[in-house]
Amino acid sequence: MDHAPERTPIRFMDTQASVLLDVTRGLAAIIVLLEHWRNILFVNYGDIASHRALWAPLYLVVSAGHQAVIIFFVLSGYLISGSVFRMLERNRWSWEMYSAHRLLRLWIVLVPAIVLTAIFDQIGMHLHREPAVMLYAGLSGNHVLQSVREVSGFRIAVGNVLFLQDVRVPTFGSNTALWSLAFEFWYYVLFPLGLTVLWRGMRTRARVIAGLLFLCVMVWLPGGITRAFPIWCMGTVLALVRPPRLGSAVRWLAGAAYVASVLAFARVPLLQAARWSDTVLGVLTFGFLWILLSAQHAANEQSLTTRGFRTLARFSFTLYATHTPLLVLIAAVVLPLVRWQPNAHSMLFGIPVLVGVIGFVWALAAVTEFRTDRVRVRIERWLAAREKLPAIPAQPAPGL
Repeated sequence: MDHAPERTPIRFMDTQASVLLDVTRGLAAIIVLLEHWRNILFVNYGDIASHRALWAPLYLVVSAGHQAVIIFFVLSGYLISGSVFRMLERNRWSWEMYSAHRLLRLWIVLVPAIVLTAIFDQIGMHLHREPAVMLYAGLSGNHVLQSVREVSGFRIAVGNVLFLQDVRVPTFGSNTALWSLAFEFWYYVLFPLGLTVLWRGMRTRARVIAGLLFLCVMVWLPGGITRAFPIWCMGTVLALVRPPRLGSAVRWLAGAAYVASVLAFARVPLLQAARWSDTVLGVLTFGFLWILLSAQHAANEQSLTTRGFRTLARFSFTLYATHTPLLVLIAAVVLPLVRWQPNAHSMLFGIPVLVGVIGFVWALAAVTEFRTDRVRVRIERWLAAREKLPAIPAQPAPGL
């Protein structure tokens, strides 16, 4: 009797669920960009002179930048935890390899972002325009900038490269979005330390050392970072649970409900002020992503929408890390003393600014973020070759 051939399991990266996570990541980055674009170029909602109701939907959508960062945290917890679990299960865990992967992923974007921030800020601060002076002094009322000159020193730049922003130094220059990268980095440190304590098969000595380091880092870090760590860990739980079996209609309904909840957390004063709001949103994000993971069928990689969202997700990190100083420089050049009123005329300038920033960031990602995998492969080969070499002698050989 003939047996039907076994179906080859679909890799997660080839599933529709992977596409939906890319959609979520890409749109979250766009929302952060839109919030800063609105804040830097346009007046606050209460200061709109006419047709306020007409602009209410736009102002509502672009007010969810902070909530988008919570989405990033849960997504990061899911992706990073999953990679660590796979390394442990395959007996391929290595602190050296893990650190190389994580630092490469962060620095290949962060270092160029810091350099560009310094260049853009120096240009902007040397413009002989009163609006530029007010903007870089943090006096334009845009809720984004501090006094840029006071936070532009070399020590602060190095501190941001070492992920000490809001730990020991402020965020660098006009790039206030960099605050969340310190959160991310220290979660990358805390998670494997905690997992070493809990994972079966780890030696007692390794568990004790990891536990002590975990406690030391938790005590040393500011409360804002440690309080948000459970939100990141919700992604860890997501990596451990089985996805449900649900249809596309349920995913669409979940998406609509989730978008409504995100906007509510962004605009309802009671939800904004509550200390538990980020945690509750993290739980809702966990549930939403869990439902998205039910789309286990193969994705249509040739679809224009799939390719578009894949591309957006590929440079979402660069978009997040570099858009603010460029927006601020453009505003220093084009804005009058007060920010624009939203109307057809101002949008005629504002929308091209938005498109231009996205285009610039994409070009930057083409020489940085898009090369992450290529550089990672080289690092892996170098580390693998290094592990096979004999121990380095205590004294150099003659002639060296």
